[in-house]
Amino acid sequence: MISTNQPLTPLNRLWWLNPSWIFGLGTVGTFAMALYLSEQSYALYDTPKYLRGEHWWIALSAWLALEIGRRIGCGWHRQRGESGDAIVKDVEWWFFATFILTTAAYAILLLRGLQNGLSLGVIMENLLAPPNEVSRELAGEVVVFLPGVTTATQFGISCVLLGLWLDFRGLKYVRKYIAVIAGLALMRALLFHERLALIEVAVPAGVLLLRQYWLARPLSPWMKNAFRAAPLVGLMGVVVLFGVFEYFRSWRHYRNEFTSYAEFTVWRIGGYYSTSQNNGALGWEREGQRPIPLATIDALWEFPPVEKSPLSYQALTGIDAPQAHTDMLKQYANVEYNSPCGLFEPIRDYGPLGSLVWWVAFGAVLGWAYRGYLEGSLVGQLLFPIVFLSLLEMPRFIYLTHPRVLAPLVVIVWLGYRASLAARKAQQLQQVAETASPTLLTQGGS
Repeated sequence: MISTNQPLTPLNRLWWLNPSWIFGLGTVGTFAMALYLSEQSYALYDTPKYLRGEHWWIALSAWLALEIGRRIGCGWHRQRGESGDAIVKDVEWWFFATFILTTAAYAILLLRGLQNGLSLGVIMENLLAPPNEVSRELAGEVVVFLPGVTTATQFGISCVLLGLWLDFRGLKYVRKYIAVIAGLALMRALLFHERLALIEVAVPAGVLLLRQYWLARPLSPWMKNAFRAAPLVGLMGVVVLFGVFEYFRSWRHYRNEFTSYAEFTVWRIGGYYSTSQNNGALGWEREGQRPIPLATIDALWEFPPVEKSPLSYQALTGIDAPQAHTDMLKQYANVEYNSPCGLFEPIRDYGPLGSLVWWVAFGAVLGWAYRGYLEGSLVGQLLFPIVFLSLLEMPRFIYLTHPRVLAPLVVIVWLGYRASLAARKAQQLQQVAETASPTLLTQGGS
C-alpha cells in the first residue's frame, strides 16, 4: 500500500513576492485596465481620457528594464551574511529611539490640535456629519501638520519592523510598543482620512512576518497552495479596506447618487487607479519632460533644509510643482483624483532613454533587497517590506522616493552599515584564528 503522507517542506519563496510580478500585475495591470476604459467611463469621473495605445511602450519598456535591473540586483554577490544577530543591542536601541520619536511627534500634533479646539465633538462632526454641517476641517485647520514633526511620525514604520525583528528573536516585550504605534497609525488613518498611514505600517509588517514565520517553515501542500493564492484574498481585502475608509472620507459627499454603498465602493476604487494612470498620460502629453528631476528624488526636494532654501526645486526652476500639478488637473482633468502615477514619473524626470536607465537602477535595488529578504539579512528583512509597498503604490506615485520613507530608510541604512561592520569584524577574527591555529600546532609538535 502506497502511503499518502508527504514530507512537509518549506515554501522558501512565493511568486507574488517577486518584484517583477508585483509591478506587472499592479502597475502594468492597472495601466491596461485604465487604457481600455472608454471615454464614457472617464466621463463618470469628470475627466477626458488621455491614455492612448501608443503609451503601451512606456509601460512595457519600464517592466522590461525593471526586470533587467532585478536580475542584476539578485546576482550582486556582495556579502550577505549580515543577519544582524551581532548587533541586537543596536537594533534594540533604535527600536526605542524610533518609538520615542514617533510618539513624541504625535503628542506635539495632539497638543497643537487641543490648542486649536480639538474635541470629541469636532472629531465626530468630521467623521459623520454631512459636508455642509462641518464647521472646521480636522486635518489642516484643527490639527496642523508641522514640517519635521510630521516627518518624525514616519519613524513608526521602522519602529514596527524593528520590533517584529526583535520579537522573532525572543524579545516579546516589544509587542505592547508595536501595538501603540499601530493604534496611532489607525487613529491617523481614520481621523485625517489618510489610509496610507495605516497601510505603510500594516503591509510591511505583514511581509516581514511572512518571512520570519512562514517562508522557512515546513508546510503541507494545501497550506502552500493557500499562500500562493493569497493575492486573490488580498485583492478582496483591499476593496473592503478601501470601502471602510471611504465611508468616513467621501461617502457623505455621494450618498445621494448611488443605490448602494457597494456600488459606490467599486466605482470609487476603479476611478482611484484609472484616473491616476490617466493623469500620468496627461502630464506627459501636456507638460513633457521636467527641467530637472522631481518625483524620483522627491525626498530631497521636500527635506526641510532644502525646501525653503535657494536650492529648492521652485528656486532652481521657477516652478511651484504641487501648484502646477493642481492647476493642470483643474484645467484638464478632475482635481479630486490627483495621483500623478508612478509609471509616468521617471519619463517626465529623465526623458525616454534616461527613464529606462532609472528603471534598471530601481530594479537593481528591488532585486538586491528581495534576495536579502529571502536570505535573511537584516537590511533585506527591513528594506524589502517597504519595497513591496512601494511596488503596490506605483500605480499612484513612487513611494520609495517620497519624503514619507526618508525617516525609516535612514534607520535601515545605518543599521545595515553597523551590521556590515560587525560581520566584517567577525570575519577578520575568524581569519586570525585560522591563521594562528596551524602555528600553534607546529609549535606544539616541535
